[in-house]
Amino acid sequence: MKTYEDMRSELFVDGMAIRDYPAEYRDNKEIARLAVQSDGRALCYVSERLKDDEDLALIAMDNYPKAYEDASIRLRRNLKFTLMGVNADRENLLYAPDEVLQTLPAEAILYAHGGTLEYMSDEIKDNEDLVAIAISNCPDAFQFASDRIRNNPDLVKQIDQDSLNSKIEDAINSVIDIQDQTDQKAQRTYNDIER
Repeated sequence: MKTYEDMRSELFVDGMAIRDYPAEYRDNKEIARLAVQSDGRALCYVSERLKDDEDLALIAMDNYPKAYEDASIRLRRNLKFTLMGVNADRENLLYAPDEVLQTLPAEAILYAHGGTLEYMSDEIKDNEDLVAIAISNCPDAFQFASDRIRNNPDLVKQIDQDSLNSKIEDAINSVIDIQDQTDQKAQRTYNDIER
């Protein structure tokens, strides 16, 4: 049987070794931290409790951006955490819960995954700027644009990357502000109940 020090040394070199450890060690934060620091993919082998640890999940995403998928649903329901995940890898948007997706502006969703244009409203499919954002990372998304745009492809202007980043950042910041206000209101309500 491996000693605690043997495990620490092994994980320093191979974080995925945690998959073979007994449950008690996969639930040890120090052991789990060593594993995800070495290899972010190791997050999928830590205990459910530690998959809910934001610091641990962020360390894992730093080393393996797709580790977002293995973070707890509670973390993925957090808008800020999801935005960090999407910033690390656009495809993480595929693993974001619906309630988070519903709060994101269309610009952010289309920038992360242009193919989602297929599931957007007719109004969005007929917006030249939003279609341009979608096809900037997924040229095949053009097939989901409105007939008006598909019949007049010149309507979709080549999108300026700096302008796009600014629009997306503004949209995301407004969503974060709304979430912060909601969190503050919930905290005030909780404090009122506690009195």
